[in-house]
Amino acid sequence: EALSNYPLETGEAVTGVGVEQMRHAARLYAAAGKAAIVYGTGITQQALGVESVKALINLTLLTGNIWRKGGGLHALQRDCNAQGACDMGALPNYLPGYQQVGEAEARNVFETRWDVTLPSEPGAGALEIIQQSGEGKIRGLYITGENPLASFPQAALVKEALASLEFLVVQDLFLTETAKLAKVVLPAAGFAEKEGTFTNLEGKVQMIRKAVDPVGESMPDWEIILQLAEAMHKPLPLYRNERDVDSPEEQELWNTRFDYNLPLKSFPGYSLAEYSSPAEVPDDSYPYILLAETSLYRFGSGIRSANSRRLSKFSPFFKVQINEADAQKMGLRSGDQVRVVSPDGQLQAVAELTGSLPEGTVVLPRSAPEHPITGLFSPLPEAVAKTSARKTCHVRIERS
Repeated sequence: EALSNYPLETGEAVTGVGVEQMRHAARLYAAAGKAAIVYGTGITQQALGVESVKALINLTLLTGNIWRKGGGLHALQRDCNAQGACDMGALPNYLPGYQQVGEAEARNVFETRWDVTLPSEPGAGALEIIQQSGEGKIRGLYITGENPLASFPQAALVKEALASLEFLVVQDLFLTETAKLAKVVLPAAGFAEKEGTFTNLEGKVQMIRKAVDPVGESMPDWEIILQLAEAMHKPLPLYRNERDVDSPEEQELWNTRFDYNLPLKSFPGYSLAEYSSPAEVPDDSYPYILLAETSLYRFGSGIRSANSRRLSKFSPFFKVQINEADAQKMGLRSGDQVRVVSPDGQLQAVAELTGSLPEGTVVLPRSAPEHPITGLFSPLPEAVAKTSARKTCHVRIERS
């Protein structure tokens, strides 16, 4: 009944994908014995990211693929070991092991183990923490392995918020722009300089071995945190993987037969996904959609990889890719200096013409610390996931 509001013609009008293409893709997916959907931040860092993920979950449920081993839905994390961080409870609404903060029984287990009293309400998301710091609601922060001045929208506002803190600790490999604001900087070791674990997409905890010794007084992140915990007389429990993906119980989960006779309301996790136009509707002032693209030669915000002179040689210029037809309308040629302007900011770039982009679309690399594109995006968090839309925004192109 809900899908009756979304005929294929509506989908074509919204996405630009033809009706026959959508029909063909739907039949391929529905008829597959095992169909897997793999998605990343190209979906989640959009204004409608939560609704998009809901729609994907619904699709795997409706076709039964969520129960089929090798099929289902697979969310790719952008950052190394982000899965492990989530497993450990580094989320505002979860304790370790995805136990809800709001469930008294779950809190009691950890309160007993940690000898503390835990709040019953979810904490703040990363963007909310920055906002609350600027409002004086948060007085101190401990930032590990993150550089908000380079990776969060509107660096000037982030800097103002962090500078207003009474006490800031930053733990990182380099003296980043964020670290320069800190009262205390703790030197962390790189991935090749430590032993520890990485958790993969499957949920397996994998041991890594040290390849080289840490530089100077730097130490692995986990060792720094453990020493602090011991100094505060709050020792932390060991991390252990209690999930055995090869156990009979786990195999039974994957082999459960899907019952198509069940009513939709009995499907676990089924939730209606509603489409609404993005809040920022393009007009004549901002006619192009900007896509933030990951660079082959830079990773994350680009701060660490920018320290490699050899990598920097491969991408010496900051370029904005523009469709050839769009460039012709603007009288632009490859190599021209242009200004990319959004409702929230602007930056300089070199134009690069391409025939691989659809008209009305331009692309910029997101991992260029010398030209941070985060200033083009709105700092306002999304209502549900509390994250920002850092993948797309509307812009105009001006000749410099």
